[in-house]
Amino acid sequence: MHFVVQAPVPPRVAFDTVADFKRLAEWDPFVRGVEVEGPPMVVGSTYVLHSLGGMTLRYEIVELASPDRIVYAGGTRRGHSRDTITVRPVAGGSEIAVSSALTFSGWVRAIGPVVRVAVWLGGRLVSVPAMRRHLAGLASGS
Repeated sequence: MHFVVQAPVPPRVAFDTVADFKRLAEWDPFVRGVEVEGPPMVVGSTYVLHSLGGMTLRYEIVELASPDRIVYAGGTRRGHSRDTITVRPVAGGSEIAVSSALTFSGWVRAIGPVVRVAVWLGGRLVSVPAMRRHLAGLASGS
């Protein structure tokens, strides 16, 4: 899964808002809450995400080049994701690129293609528009 979002905010604001998983619940409707284990925003930081559907996912920062790039790895016992978020300046604000590589194990591997489509649709139809609205709200001060 890959998507790119243009945002009318400076790159630092975009990175701090989107790359810090403790802030996901501010803008992603699929995230109910996030706990941080250990210091936030350093390699090795662990984030426990609680989804709207009651699923718990664990992610760890595996690479960090703030304020341009961060890589998280994690998920659940049966589904793993490696998420790369990059932010770069563009005219009028920032460009945020998010890439997720999903892999599955056990019985979930059999339905992996369906899960990938569901995640892609949820991202395209819900999370990306919510991210855009949130960042636009930050730009306008509301």
